Amino acid sequence: MVRSIIVFLFSITLLISCKSTYSEIGDKEANFIPYYLKVYEADSLYYACNYTKYKTELEDLFHKYEPINIMSYFEYEKYVKTLIIIDNDKKYKKELENLISNFGYKKDDLLKDSIFSIAFNNNSFDLNHIKQLEKKYETRLDSDFIKELKIIEFNDQEVRNRQNITFEESVPLMKEVDKTNDSIIKNYILRNGFPSQKVIGKFSLDILFNHFSYNGSYDFYKETLPKFIINGTCNPRIYSSLIDRWSLINKGEPLYYITWIDKLKSIVNDTKKIDQINFERKKIGLPSIEQEKNMLERLNKVPTN
Repeated sequence: MVRSIIVFLFSITLLISCKSTYSEIGDKEANFIPYYLKVYEADSLYYACNYTKYKTELEDLFHKYEPINIMSYFEYEKYVKTLIIIDNDKKYKKELENLISNFGYKKDDLLKDSIFSIAFNNNSFDLNHIKQLEKKYETRLDSDFIKELKIIEFNDQEVRNRQNITFEESVPLMKEVDKTNDSIIKNYILRNGFPSQKVIGKFSLDILFNHFSYNGSYDFYKETLPKFIINGTCNPRIYSSLIDRWSLINKGEPLYYITWIDKLKSIVNDTKKIDQINFERKKIGLPSIEQEKNMLERLNKVPTN
């Protein structure tokens, strides 16, 4: 009896211990900075076709963190592809379902992919089941806020692309639109926290926050966004876009060189400067300059096996 109780208590302790080492997106105690950095580091393995090593690195990461599938890196997508490449006889049904229900991938798009189509052909998916998975993803999103974001995005671009109007005439109009958009997003954050990919899907906020740096609540975002980077809800690029634009306007030079990476040409031989930029990038979970350049060069390229 005593032995049974000890075994039971040990099992409970082990479960609690394992749970405490796993971070979900949005957890108050989470720190996703190491997650971001590991994704950038492992990305080169995938494009070097070192699939076994990439698989190991990502599995270790996913044992500790809920996958984000970071924009431009799409680590969970590439992880599933890696599984298929290594052993294309297996079905990987659960992984395919996760892509649809958790990350919003569509069956037709997956079937068009030469690698995903292999796994799909190994499975027999019922059409109604696929629709249920897609609905599960859509239900989780904040559809009302996404509609609002689309209006915000339209207004943001419309006022900046009007014909037959001078830049001087457009400035007060842009300022008015940016202030309105800023108020909506700021209030959303105050009520609900940062709108992560789990909430708004693949909608990108980078450009909006770039504009908020000079026509919005810059000080609020500068202070607030870092904690959302840490808990995994805010992509570091959104924050760096805000800071870089403000720094460029007020100091004549960006801090992270995210939006203005072409400006690096002027300091390419300044090793000390590059090291300082990389140091600042690493602190908020951004890739190094070299990793960033590699990602931009590889973007939209698919490795072959």
